[in-house]
Amino acid sequence: MKCSPGKIINPKTGRCVLKTGAIGKKILKEQCNSKQKILNPSTGRCVSKSGAIGRKIMKKTPERKRKNRSRSLPKKRSRSLPKKPPAKFTRIIEKCKMNKVWKKNKRIGSGSVGSVYLTGDKTRYVLKIQKDDQEFRREVMILKKLVGWKHSPKVEAVWTCNNKGYIVMEKLDKLKYSKKESLKKIQQVLKQLHTKNITFPDCHSGNVMMRKDGTVVIIDFGWAEYFNTKKSKKYDNWLSQEVVKGGVTMQQMYIWENYVLMDDFGTKEQIKKAEQEMRKLKDKYK
Repeated sequence: MKCSPGKIINPKTGRCVLKTGAIGKKILKEQCNSKQKILNPSTGRCVSKSGAIGRKIMKKTPERKRKNRSRSLPKKRSRSLPKKPPAKFTRIIEKCKMNKVWKKNKRIGSGSVGSVYLTGDKTRYVLKIQKDDQEFRREVMILKKLVGWKHSPKVEAVWTCNNKGYIVMEKLDKLKYSKKESLKKIQQVLKQLHTKNITFPDCHSGNVMMRKDGTVVIIDFGWAEYFNTKKSKKYDNWLSQEVVKGGVTMQQMYIWENYVLMDDFGTKEQIKKAEQEMRKLKDKYK
């Protein structure tokens, strides 16, 4: 039995079917495979796999298979860790089920604010747990503004649960530079931070870390301050409540910031100078 042009015989039924139909394409493909060739879908003919057209078709075939497979298979709910940070920290969500996704492992630090644990796949991250208070909310706000800045930690997840705040971020190493070199690098980082209208008066050795490539990273922004403008004032931190008592400016925050920085990283002369600047500020508002 012969079929008209554009058709092919179906060996199972003995009937002619369209070459461009699903059954026709399947038959043509099987015929090509038996000849160790590949089907050219645009012409309906078998071509050599080693030829220019054959190689081109073979390159496209795996990609097409993956796409078709993804459409046919139902999406499974995965408990694997998120691969992207939360969508620009649009809001902090009360989401207790995240506690199970990011299971706590070994506690590696604790302080007045909260505790830090190793977490995630092969403990590649750290989980910081603290009270859901002003410091937690301020830190998240600052981290949001610093997304993409190489000197702030990469954040994987943020949520709250039962009056506690949770932040998952990249695992970092302790600072390994000399004291002199560390100070120079930190001052350069703080200079960049100031261009973003952010001050960091908690810049002691425990809050400065590094990545394996040597990049200095600042952590723990609970005491940091963001100023809307250069002339703005802040009224809810230690300096504004205990020293200035009337709202502090960015310039006054720099004095506090430098005072803390030099206490851990400065020379005796630098520490003395920073203490003098801080004393002048205190005397001015006695």
